[in-house]
Amino acid sequence: MFLFLLLAFNNVLFINDIFVEFYWENPPAIEVCPDSNISTDDVLRSIEYWKQEGIEFKYSSIKEVDYCELKKVNVIQISDYVESDARGNDEMATTYISWWSWADEEKYYFYRADVNIPKDVSSRQDVISHEIGHAIGLGHSPNHSVMKSSL
Repeated sequence: MFLFLLLAFNNVLFINDIFVEFYWENPPAIEVCPDSNISTDDVLRSIEYWKQEGIEFKYSSIKEVDYCELKKVNVIQISDYVESDARGNDEMATTYISWWSWADEEKYYFYRADVNIPKDVSSRQDVISHEIGHAIGLGHSPNHSVMKSSL
């Protein structure tokens, strides 16, 4: 059983009880879509929070945009859009990721990340930091207050 768990988690890096599950091959652009109540300052506060937690994250740019182009690669897009059926009853926000990996490597890389934070919770910095955490590669971590599966 131990060997199975070791093999199952050998692609996951642990930093201060935080699971790092995905990686950006190149620093992504961060775009705040026009329908979002999140500001670039909110995003920067979240990135600073993760830096203080020992998670270094590099990005190429961060800006509010007039239009969020769907299917764009190497980008984190932050919007208010959440399909009514996509958000579960207990979910405050969601992050959808598109990823890939090399066949001979057990490391997973992002294509893109879509962070969806509805206006009714956009004032909560803990929710923003949680979803930005997913967008920079972090998984749910039972021992970390912000990255628990439920806040």
